[in-house]
Amino acid sequence: MRLFRDAVGGALFPQGSVVCIGAFDGLHLGHRALVRQAVTRAESLGVAAVALSFEPLPREFFAARAGIALPPRLTLPRTKVEGLRALGVDGIGLLRFDARLAAMTAEDFVGELLVRRLAAREVWVGPEFRFGKGRGGDLALLQALGGQSGFAAHEIAPIHGHGERISSTRIREYLKAGQFGHAATLLGRPYAIGGRVVH
Repeated sequence: MRLFRDAVGGALFPQGSVVCIGAFDGLHLGHRALVRQAVTRAESLGVAAVALSFEPLPREFFAARAGIALPPRLTLPRTKVEGLRALGVDGIGLLRFDARLAAMTAEDFVGELLVRRLAAREVWVGPEFRFGKGRGGDLALLQALGGQSGFAAHEIAPIHGHGERISSTRIREYLKAGQFGHAATLLGRPYAIGGRVVH
């Protein structure tokens, strides 16, 4: 399994890849459905499955710049990487979300990362996906750029639990309210945290 941090650089999977993109905070049932779809498609095409995420998460980067406090993460980076690896991906892009990446246009993100670095054959995203500078890219733009660059882009259907779309935000609300059973239903496992024990 290959782990990389940079959006720009040499080719990592020259034989092609199927890419899924997301924050993957919590690796809940919706995230896992997205990753499994990418892994299944990669196996059928005989190419690598790659999961793209960010560290820090974009919302954390912009909140820190604005001095805004955010709710705690559901999953620390190491746990997220371990979970993605367990789902069968061949590569994980834990991209450094800094001022340079924040300023990258949607077109450059596709050209530099998806086309040059990953040789994407298919790209899979979740509902309401946005990307690029100022969140200027959406699924329609991704599909248009993919048509020009030789890859197909798809959105998975929303995954529901308790009659609503599963999201990291909803899981945090359940945890804050002490409703650990509901949170576990959306996560697909009991909630757990990890850290160093100190006096």
